[in-house]
Amino acid sequence: MIKNLVVAGGGTLGSQIAFQSAYFGKNVTIYDISDQALEAAKGRIEKLETEYKNYFNVDQSVVDKVADGITYSSDLKEATADADLVIEAVPESDKIKESYYKQLMEVIPDNTLIGTNTSTMLPSHIAQYVGEKDLYRFSATHYANHVWASNTFEIMPVQETATETTDALVQFANETGLTPVVLKKEQAGYILNSLLIPWFYGGLRLWADDIADPAEVDKVWMIDLRVKRGPFAEMDVVGTRTVLDITKRDFGDSDDKTMLKAIDKLQEMVDNKEYGRETNKGFYTYPNPSFMDVKIAEMDK
Repeated sequence: MIKNLVVAGGGTLGSQIAFQSAYFGKNVTIYDISDQALEAAKGRIEKLETEYKNYFNVDQSVVDKVADGITYSSDLKEATADADLVIEAVPESDKIKESYYKQLMEVIPDNTLIGTNTSTMLPSHIAQYVGEKDLYRFSATHYANHVWASNTFEIMPVQETATETTDALVQFANETGLTPVVLKKEQAGYILNSLLIPWFYGGLRLWADDIADPAEVDKVWMIDLRVKRGPFAEMDVVGTRTVLDITKRDFGDSDDKTMLKAIDKLQEMVDNKEYGRETNKGFYTYPNPSFMDVKIAEMDK
């Protein structure tokens, strides 16, 4: 049974993984590289209290207790000493992930399970940093943004992952309010991001080539598909920093002029701290983004 969880990386999704797990009774520690990063994580946890209070319709005292129960550490050895599972949620940078796993494998206890929440990298790629002898306890463990509502948990084992590891992760998902989905084999982007990322890139191309503004792109998508958000509103949820990292990885060394323009425009947003929902400024301004004014027809009966 997985009782003690360490989340490595207290960013947008890492904080959500931590709060979701703590809300459902797990002992949770957030590890990050500095006290400054941990203070930022504490701020994200505080904001999540409101989300969980409203979504689950519980008293403030309930979410206060959850938040107060989460511990924080910038010492990886100390953080993982009693961990049953460590889930990595560091930025989508190969260099950062390699550095993290090099440190982790020097200190992690022998029986601790190892998960990665990478959105875009194959677990077999990250496996090189884990090491062959430890792959039996390693798997990709992917959460969707807004974990409390979009509560899928995609498990993507590598060939060497033990059945017992996969079974333990399925049980952990069920115990923490998630819907486990075990993929049969590796797929870049899992199920969700295999569909989501090309959608983002379609919007970015229209924006970068000055074909349409983000609000117009989202309007067409929302009205014609009768959904609550278009690609740019969804990118604000994911965070423009994450979108920039992914787009740089896929197109930064290419000769795709349109996507290189998109990278430049995203970089300007990130430089201006227009991170999306996290800073209340991205493609839209919050708390009252203009896409909320779009009128969506009722679904067909």
